[in-house]
Formats: sequence, structure tokens, C-alpha cells
Amino acid sequence: MVGKAAAENTIRSGHFDEIEEASLNAPLRNTLPVETSNATSAEQTRTYNSPRLIKRRADILSAARASLAENSYHGITMNDLALRAGVTKKTLYNVFGSKEELLSAAVRDVINQYRGADHDHEPGIPTLIASRVRAIDQVLADPDYANAMTSALLQADSSHELVTILITESIEFTREQIAVDVAAGLIDPELAIDTIAKQLVNQAWGINFMLEKKQFELNEYSSQSMTGLLLLLKGVTLGRRHEQISQQLREITS
Repeated sequence: MVGKAAAENTIRSGHFDEIEEASLNAPLRNTLPVETSNATSAEQTRTYNSPRLIKRRADILSAARASLAENSYHGITMNDLALRAGVTKKTLYNVFGSKEELLSAAVRDVINQYRGADHDHEPGIPTLIASRVRAIDQVLADPDYANAMTSALLQADSSHELVTILITESIEFTREQIAVDVAAGLIDPELAIDTIAKQLVNQAWGINFMLEKKQFELNEYSSQSMTGLLLLLKGVTLGRRHEQISQQLREITS
């Protein structure tokens, strides 16, 4: 813990980062968990109770997302990120143990934003559709970031954290929602849940790949993504869910 006198001297000298770094390792009360159980180890062990530290982390993640939109995933350096975030490189390494950890947290932060409102929708296929709509909004709001993620994913090997976040976790999320509708008798029980989940995630990234390769214009992205999703869902759903999907598909294609 930084002593009062030392803290006052540090503040007078303008070295705020040292106080924050010491605070990150100090015993905390009323702490706020930072990441889910899927977070990398260094982030899992850190909690933040200071509004200044919470804002600092958010600013760093925002800077990382902006850098990803302008540069290749592998072309970003910690020096670049520190400069954009307005912090020292030492602070970056204190909050995030490595560049990979920082960039992974930035990507996961975006995904959590469009999966974070799932409680507003009926579990199952409606939640999947709502999540896709929010993902589409993210792409339309920042297409350069989406293209950077698509390119980075294509270059990553199967063990890369980016693959875990963007594909493995997406498949698991999709699988959970499909299982809800299977249990409710709204999806053909003869079909393998895992196969459906992988096909839906494959369709989502296939559309992103086509956009990155300029096979259609950005203003076509929403209809392309939703039409593909609904066509797949129409083929596996039953009863009222099938009727709902069919109606949504007619509205998009009419």
C-alpha cells in the first residue's frame, strides 16, 4: 500500500500511474469483478473498486478497439496502445499482462456488449436473433473494426485466444440457446444441436468474410446476414417458432 506521505509526493510530482499500479495490488473492499470465467488468468485475478481505475481500464479497452480498427491485429504494439490510451506502458502491463491479453479483453468486451441484453428476450432462438441484430449494429457502427477481426481470425491458429472468443464461445452460446428450443419442442429433436450451432456460427463469419472481401456493399450487410440466419433456422424449427421465422423471413425478403 502506498503511504500517505509517499502518495502526496507522487501526486505533487504528477506521477499518478504509480499510485494506480500500487492500488491494483492492494487489498480491496467492495470490489467489482472484471471478467467472466473465460477471461485470461491475469485479468481473472484483478478487481477494481476505484472509479478512476475502472475508467482507466475502460479507456484502455476503448483505445485498443480503436487501434484494431486502424491496424492489423498483429501490427499493434504496446507502445502504440499506451500512447493512444494516455498511460505509460508500465500501466498497461500492470492492468493487462500482455498485448494478447489486452486485445483479447477488448474483443470480448465488444461481444459482451451485444450479448449483455439477452434477458430482454425470450430464451432460445429469439435470443439468438436479438444477439445477431446487435452484432450487425456493431459492424455497421464500426466496419473497419469488424474487418480487422475477420482478417485476424483468418490468420490465427486454432489455439489462439481470438479463436476461443470469436468461435468456440460463440458456438457454446448458440448451442445453449438451441437446446432451450429443442427442450420446448420448437426444434427438430432428430437434429444434432452441435451441428446446428456450428452451422449458424459458420454462416455469421461467412457473411463477415464476404463483406471483408467486398462481395457486397455495407448497406446490404444487415439483410445478407439476417436472411442467411433465418433460412438456416427455418429449416430446423417447428410449430410456432417455424411460423415466427417464416414471417420474419418474408418481411426481410419482400
